[in-house]
Parts: sequence; C-alpha cells; structure tokens
Amino acid sequence: MGVRHLVWQDDCLPADKASCLKLCDVLADHNFSWFGTTRVDCFDLEIAKRAADAGCYEMTFGGESGSPTILRKMNNEDRS
Repeated sequence: MGVRHLVWQDDCLPADKASCLKLCDVLADHNFSWFGTTRVDCFDLEIAKRAADAGCYEMTFGGESGSPTILRKMNNEDRS
C-alpha cells in the first residue's frame, strides 16, 4: 500500500518492554520511519537505541503534575 511512516499514539508504548523491543525488531525489518509518545518512567536507553535502529526519529514525553503549586505556575497564576 506504500505506507512508509507510522505514528504510535500510546502513552505507555514501552510499558511492556519485551513487546516494545519485539515491535522495534518488526519495524526494522520493514524500513518504516516512525515516532511515538511515551511516559518517561517507561523509557530507557535500550529502548531508545532499539527504536532508533528501527526507524524512530522522535519520542515525545508528556509532563503532568497533581501539585497545586505547579499547576498554578503552569496556568500563569503564580510566577514566584
């Protein structure tokens, strides 16, 4: 079908590390370029290297907080 680019919108893509590494191996065999999203606590150097070798050019990380102080600063309510 000519598809060469994929996007993985899954905030826990590498939560199951073994499955993520296997997915990277499959993607590498098919020469896709791709990017994805993940949580920082689910990501490590091994996944980064394997993903890059499999055509991943970007992995984005979200930031969030339940801290009222941080949330106020993010909403420009408190710049101290």
